Order: sequence, then structure tokens, then C-alpha cells
Amino acid sequence: MTSARHKWTLEEVVDSVGPGAILRNYVEQRDVRACLLAAAVHGPIRRAADVGCGYGRLTPVLSEVASEVWGLERESDSSQKPNFYRLNRWSVCPCQTTAWISP
Repeated sequence: MTSARHKWTLEEVVDSVGPGAILRNYVEQRDVRACLLAAAVHGPIRRAADVGCGYGRLTPVLSEVASEVWGLERESDSSQKPNFYRLNRWSVCPCQTTAWISP
């Protein structure tokens, strides 16, 4: 028996608002940046993917080290908000697309 795929809502994936969310976002970005810089010591990072990126909160941080970045999100509602995704070297797209796959 196959069950329907669960569609995540904003209320299920956001655990804080206001000042708490701002602080959490800072800590997440700081920690991701530290991991990226440690990985880049071994050589350049050409491509990075932010899988399950939601609206792309951490995707721009990946672009600080990787020359090409894709944020992938299966919930197309999430990947459309806010609408500023094709900036510089990073893009956010729904996972249903294969545009991020390189030949």
C-alpha cells in the first residue's frame, strides 16, 4: 500500500521567529562557513548543492567557497519565496527539475 507524499509546511520546518530566528540563522551560517573553509583547505570546491534548502537561507553561504551552487527543494512553494534566486553564482530550483545536473 502506497501512502501519499507528505508536503511540509512552513510551520513544520521553522522553529523560531523574530530575534531567535535571526540568532539561529547567524549560528547556522557561521558553522556552515567554518565547515566549508575547512573542506576548501584540501582544494577548490567547484560545485555545491544545498539539498532540502527551503527558500535558500544557507545557499548563498555555499557560494562564498564554491564556484557554482544549486539549492534543491522538493516543495516548490518553498523554493519560490522570496523571489530573488538567480543572483551571481547560485540558484534555487525545485527538485523536479534536472537543470542542475551537468553532462
